[in-house]
Amino acid sequence: MTRSFYKTLAVSCLLVSSLNSHIAIAEDGPVWLEPKTITSTRINTNTDQFAGSATVITAKEIKESGRTMVRDILADHLSIDALQSGGIGTSSTLLMRGGNSDSTLVMIDGVQVNSNTLGSYNFGNINIDNIERIEILRGPQSTVWGADAVGGVIHIITKRGKGAPKTTFQFEGGSYSTFKESLNSSGSHGKLNYAVSASKTDSGSISAVSGERFGATEADGYENKTVSTRVGYDFENDLRVEFIGRYSSSQLDLDNFEADNGVRQSSEETFNVSLPVSKSITDWWDFSFRPSYFYDVGRDSQSGATPSKEDQIYNRNLTFEVQNNIQLGDITSVVIGGEYQMLTGHNVLNGFNHDNHNFGAFFQTQLNFNDTYLLSGGFRQDIHSEFENALTWKVEGAYKIHQTDTKLHGAYATGFKAPTFNQQFFPNFGTAGLKPEESRSWEFGVKQSFLGNRITTDITYFEMRFNNLIESIDTGGFVFRARNVGKAKTNGVETSLQALLPLDARLNLNYTWLEARDEDGTQLQRRARNKVSASISRTFFDKFDALLGVRYRSGVRTNSSGTKEVDTFTLLRTAFKYQLAKDLEITARIENLLDENYEEIFGFGTPGRAGYAGFNFTF
Repeated sequence: MTRSFYKTLAVSCLLVSSLNSHIAIAEDGPVWLEPKTITSTRINTNTDQFAGSATVITAKEIKESGRTMVRDILADHLSIDALQSGGIGTSSTLLMRGGNSDSTLVMIDGVQVNSNTLGSYNFGNINIDNIERIEILRGPQSTVWGADAVGGVIHIITKRGKGAPKTTFQFEGGSYSTFKESLNSSGSHGKLNYAVSASKTDSGSISAVSGERFGATEADGYENKTVSTRVGYDFENDLRVEFIGRYSSSQLDLDNFEADNGVRQSSEETFNVSLPVSKSITDWWDFSFRPSYFYDVGRDSQSGATPSKEDQIYNRNLTFEVQNNIQLGDITSVVIGGEYQMLTGHNVLNGFNHDNHNFGAFFQTQLNFNDTYLLSGGFRQDIHSEFENALTWKVEGAYKIHQTDTKLHGAYATGFKAPTFNQQFFPNFGTAGLKPEESRSWEFGVKQSFLGNRITTDITYFEMRFNNLIESIDTGGFVFRARNVGKAKTNGVETSLQALLPLDARLNLNYTWLEARDEDGTQLQRRARNKVSASISRTFFDKFDALLGVRYRSGVRTNSSGTKEVDTFTLLRTAFKYQLAKDLEITARIENLLDENYEEIFGFGTPGRAGYAGFNFTF
């Protein structure tokens, strides 16, 4: 541990003690620790009945965090390495359980939004507007979601309107000339319900190139506009139809690969829409049909001029999905369905335009014997236009010991990852005939509750093995090619602790230990061996919410040769909310409270101490 970590720990303890100066036990039940609904398994269940590894981040927890970007919320959770190449709006990817950035499937309301050219999803532009919850499934989920879910799934679910209509105007401003305005409205009227939001974010930001390493001083400005909507209507006979859509447009100025040397403009537009239709056929059979479309266009001009059509990269996903949920008595639930996908990637400047097609059929079942023995399993057959057909399967099980509030859980799964379009077709890099990556994974864990569920801890060991791993290989003369090179192994321990402390303080702690190496024993780049995040929060007098958070990450190598490494860092933050009046809430937060000088990726800048304040007005 570094000196800065102990300094941060000392400050944290001082502030925590101020939150808990008296010892008392809350009279209310542990609502904060109650089971949370999970829908990303396709079988509707909750965190108590699910046998795999999952985390659900609720709207309440998102609000309490004070965060404005989804990426910053996910960075605090188990087995997620968050990597950002600069300040707000720059490219941001996530690694889960030591897999690559393209090994985690990201969905927004069931719409798959990974880039077909890169394979990963850019979290740099997605804010928290209109989000009801975020579901994280760790470990291979190919039996449920197909090729891109080797490392896990992150599912972002937007709000569904309910109750009397209400509208909230939010404003926040602060460091680096950063300002965000948003308008959110939701509610229901008869059988119609809606939720809609619109926001604009502007920031002077920081230099994406590290000022500490390269002396960069020029700030890289950022602007984002986002609109999100969800409208549903409940017809007669249990028929529901929804329209769900999200549009985001962003512009970013970046240093031209060297400190303050020229400027390149980068912009991105993303749009996803779905029209889910659901119908209860009988009291034991629910049917759903979901057509969806995802569109992404990125423009990157190297000359400093406004990007033109020649600079554009397009990604399009068209999906049709059918799902049947069948309840067979009190014990057995079954899901049977299928999907068709057409994936398109078009790089105008580098001259390739390609698409492929995939048909997938899946079957999954879940057995629950007296809420004591939990067993689920399934398989999926994918028929791909470019690669050999793939059959993946998974089995999960759990055993509850009710007398001691203990839950033993384990899983075994297979997965596959199709090569990206860039890995196949990008000039002087792509390689035709690449094989899909294959994976096998197993895990075992123990979840234990104490003091009537006031304290819950979960410790899970996992191991993943990859075959036909695709890496960028130097073929001579600094020419890099995508190749199937061999194998890799990741294994680790995930430890979480949630507790209701005296005086109703709430503690949330996550610790991940990870080993990620290739078949030669070389440590994989950008994977942290140790990562800790913790937060403690409390509500005072039913009006004032205070949160203290800390994040620690051990040093990592950020290139394949190991010549570029970044040091360990520890970050401390605070967030506050005060209900000034019935309809007016004041907010404030301080990020990087101790002004830590750190890097997530070698050579890229990160913000120093930053403060923000704002308000939420509801009418």
